[in-house]
Amino acid sequence: MKILKYIYHIIINIIKLLIILLIFNYVNYWFETLVIGLLILIYITLEFYIISNGYSEVRKLIWFAEEFIKLRIIFKDPFLINNYDNDDDIYNDILETPKKTLDWITPRFYISMIFSFIYYIICLFQIISVIK
Repeated sequence: MKILKYIYHIIINIIKLLIILLIFNYVNYWFETLVIGLLILIYITLEFYIISNGYSEVRKLIWFAEEFIKLRIIFKDPFLINNYDNDDDIYNDILETPKKTLDWITPRFYISMIFSFIYYIICLFQIISVIK
């Protein structure tokens, strides 16, 4: 099931790539190519910012949770002492969901970044070819 999600994500990005190529194929004038190229570059920039921001927020969440657990262990939090036998159980229980989320979004993050780079190169090539 997990592999199907990645395949779906790749197919969606390939469809985006085909749409971008079709758009550039049907533009006739240099001004249209320039405007469409710039709009796609703006879209790529926003998409990159949103995806990378979400990825880094999950990474920060895990790091902060680990540090907070260390502090709770140092100060001997009664909840942790009463409910867990050792420190490994605490880390496994509390950090299970964020680590699963990170494991789930990491490959999707890299797939999106690879395709965004391809879109970026195509748009830059189109803009540079118009400017010459």
